[in-house]
Amino acid sequence: MKPESHIQTVGILHLVHSGLLIVIGMFLFLLLGGIGALSGDEDALLVLGIIGTVAISIMFVVAIPGIVGGIALLRHARWSRIFMIVLSALKLIDIPFGTALGIYSIYALLRPDVIAVLDPPVQTAVVATT
Repeated sequence: MKPESHIQTVGILHLVHSGLLIVIGMFLFLLLGGIGALSGDEDALLVLGIIGTVAISIMFVVAIPGIVGGIALLRHARWSRIFMIVLSALKLIDIPFGTALGIYSIYALLRPDVIAVLDPPVQTAVVATT
């Protein structure tokens, strides 16, 4: 597989994973709000609304780095490789999908050919003085 393919795959997988987190958070919010509304109890509606709001807020905050890193990786930003390695290491505790994503991302982003694409050596100019 070419290094560009690994980079694109990692970026897209992180975007999809983060998007699914947001969708699941929205589903939980709507589900809990709906249960609270159907119960007819104002206290239940309040408590389930608060729980739903906290759940979607947490899911959104967790998803933001994956979205930012995935877009940066697809744009070949110099900082994106290190950012995504750190994020992938954190995703290892998210069993089972985050673990699989983290393992593949770390493997792909530590390959020498991928490093050469995302972090090329800096060219320095030599100035001749006479």
